[in-house]
Amino acid sequence: EDGGSPPRSSTAILQVTVTDVNDNHPVFKENDIEISVPENAPMGTSVCQLHATDADLGSNAQIHFYFSNQISSLAKRLFDIDDTTGLITIRAPLDREESPVHKLTVLASDGSSTPSRATVTVNVTDTNDNVPSIDTRYIINPVDGTVLLSENAPLNTK
Repeated sequence: EDGGSPPRSSTAILQVTVTDVNDNHPVFKENDIEISVPENAPMGTSVCQLHATDADLGSNAQIHFYFSNQISSLAKRLFDIDDTTGLITIRAPLDREESPVHKLTVLASDGSSTPSRATVTVNVTDTNDNVPSIDTRYIINPVDGTVLLSENAPLNTK
């Protein structure tokens, strides 16, 4: 409105568009997960599905999952993670006798400086995959792999 007499005025519509900035970090639904997997589970078996959300919009909310560099080289060889879905699968045959527990530290990042962290503990359960072994300890020295006993040896002779 101007200061004239009579005053004259004009109106305008101002549209303000607020754009999103990447100011929220991904948040895991669960930070500590413990699961059991049989050692004979085939390669490609799903182990765990991680879920994370980000309150940002558009590309600022796209989450990428990956293993921390702190996990063991054995765990990196045995497990795989899909970087967009967070699905952990078996990459190579498991062996409980080699390692019964694997701790997988998973990071979720939306491109900001600090990723979120979750720990997946994989307990490898035993299957009947090893034959029994016999440990033979001779009291009498064998001759050509044969132990010789007298037929008139007393009962309970070792």
